[in-house]
Amino acid sequence: MSKIILGNSDTDLDYPICRPSLDLDFTQEELDPRITFTRGSTATRVNRNRLIETVAANQPRFDYDPVTGECKGLLIEESRQNLFTSSNDFSVNWTKQTDRTGVVGITTNYTTSPDGTTNATRYFIQNGGGTFYSIYRGVSPISANTSYTYSVFVKASTATTFFLVVFDGSIASFVTYNLNTGTIQSTFANTNLTIGSGSTITNYGNGWYRCVFVFSHSVGGSAFQFKADIGSTRHNQELFIYGAQIEAGAFPTSYIPTTASTVTRSADLASMTGTNFSSWYNSNEGTVFANINMNGVQTGRYDRLWAITNSNLNLEGISLYVAGPVSSGGYVSSITITNSATEQINGTIVESANTTPKLRSAFAFKTNDCASAYNGALRFVDKSAILLSNPDRLLIGQPQRFQGTSCMTISRLTYYPRALKPNQLQLLTQ
Repeated sequence: MSKIILGNSDTDLDYPICRPSLDLDFTQEELDPRITFTRGSTATRVNRNRLIETVAANQPRFDYDPVTGECKGLLIEESRQNLFTSSNDFSVNWTKQTDRTGVVGITTNYTTSPDGTTNATRYFIQNGGGTFYSIYRGVSPISANTSYTYSVFVKASTATTFFLVVFDGSIASFVTYNLNTGTIQSTFANTNLTIGSGSTITNYGNGWYRCVFVFSHSVGGSAFQFKADIGSTRHNQELFIYGAQIEAGAFPTSYIPTTASTVTRSADLASMTGTNFSSWYNSNEGTVFANINMNGVQTGRYDRLWAITNSNLNLEGISLYVAGPVSSGGYVSSITITNSATEQINGTIVESANTTPKLRSAFAFKTNDCASAYNGALRFVDKSAILLSNPDRLLIGQPQRFQGTSCMTISRLTYYPRALKPNQLQLLTQ
């Protein structure tokens, strides 16, 4: 913070003189005791040892970067279901396939997986000579015009190219991954299938990558097969695989292990209510700063990142939403103030692709004097808003006026009991 002393007055130059009355730093792997957190199921995260681990129900997940070991913050995800049973047993439910006389082989519990135990599978071909070698399984039904995400963790050995394939009973569509460079090498989609922008390859450390294929199909049906393909024409090739998942949604979420049946992970819900809220909130004015990494944004809906509201969740509150992706490759950010079902502000901004997925936002509000900044740029100033008079809670990631729970990792949430100046908002969000 810098200031200049002019006689007996202080003039702000950049960061605010007032101290925050609430400062939640989620990178310390500790949840403020004033926060109520619930999740009705177990779930996984990457821990400080850079390994995937299971976290008990109703316990927060502080997620770490699997490569750098940096704590990214509190992981908030919507409910998702892994439609694959026996998600890490490739010896059951998967059928071996080749177009020549070569052998496709599976050896379970062969090497160390991303969870640090010896439960990854060796997937190999012997005496090869054809054009593809795969294992496949079905999921039924696949709904038309619905986004699905198919993912597998893969590690190169003698084979360094990997395919995820969706076969609709007529034509195979695929994404090809280069395990040497950690990049998508090529894609092919038939006329009924669209490959989504959420198709990615992500480094999980120790040679492991999570390969992701997002798709939607205009017809859908029950004849779908999901293939994992080595795709080598050479003899005696192998690679290692772990943790297959297929989930309804346009981007991947954390791994959901399954055994004999499908498993649904519940949504993460965090809130502050009662005196835990009123002890720091100024009903006349304030500023909320948030540093968030969005793990995915869903087309066709608005997902809320945070809200200051009351029991009338659907009609009143101050909220930050995201929606997308948009045609430019970015997403939409929207700050709203709603009072007695009347929208006072809807500051909608299209964020360009180069800001995705990070969002540093600051929103200052008091009656007829509001402003917002994102990622170092002032986005709007509004002089006509009437604030909500009786908020009694802070919600993080929970749905409110629209249908989505955000999928994000939040590293910091700070509240100043004063409406900061536009230049301060810009500097906070740089």
